[in-house]
Amino acid sequence: MRANVFDTHTHLDESENVAAANVWDILHYFWFLRELRAAGYPSTDVQLSTADRRDAFLRAFERSRNTYWNTIVRRMLADLFECRLESPRDFDALEEKIAATSCDPEWPAAVCDRIGVKSVVVGARDMDVARSFAERLVVVPYYQISPELRQSAVSTAADADEALARVHTDLDSLRSCGYGTIRVDLEPLLSGRVACEPSDGAEDRLYHAMLAELDRTGTRIQVFCGMKRDTRHHTMLNDP
Repeated sequence: MRANVFDTHTHLDESENVAAANVWDILHYFWFLRELRAAGYPSTDVQLSTADRRDAFLRAFERSRNTYWNTIVRRMLADLFECRLESPRDFDALEEKIAATSCDPEWPAAVCDRIGVKSVVVGARDMDVARSFAERLVVVPYYQISPELRQSAVSTAADADEALARVHTDLDSLRSCGYGTIRVDLEPLLSGRVACEPSDGAEDRLYHAMLAELDRTGTRIQVFCGMKRDTRHHTMLNDP
């Protein structure tokens, strides 16, 4: 029996592509790439020629065929693109199909239909996507207490009060837009614990005040607990 699941993992941002633009957008998905590296795929792959890069990928792809993401990628390539990657020549056919789907505004919604996804969580308020996909979007904006505010919290008492007022103003603004869920970042608190940095608790109070206000208003929160990475230098989370 199927159960409805609200999975917020996608969390697309404005700068991220909804559809893969080329084959490497898929094959270099972050966690799959970790498996390939363990199977011998070189970290200098971008410096290789096209032919050498394809050969290196295929060797690692074959060596890691019993891993989790390898199985998923093989199934996805077959189901969505009707392709297999068994020889360097197979890349050309796959590239052609991905190029076509990347230009199709209905492709994201079509993929969602095939895998039974009714809604997609996004962090951006405005995304330039087709209506068929836009109708599925659930906005969960990201609120981060800026380093400047955190610094103010550990300065003078007046600055700390001003920082608290700014947090309340920011949260009021998000709430007035009708957002029932907000993604928040508690990493500064956790990193402070790990580093054992001396603190008078002022920064902690700022975060506790934020959480108390969200609790008071009945706002749901999404807390990121995991490894962060700069998406400007890595494959996006949402491909294909």
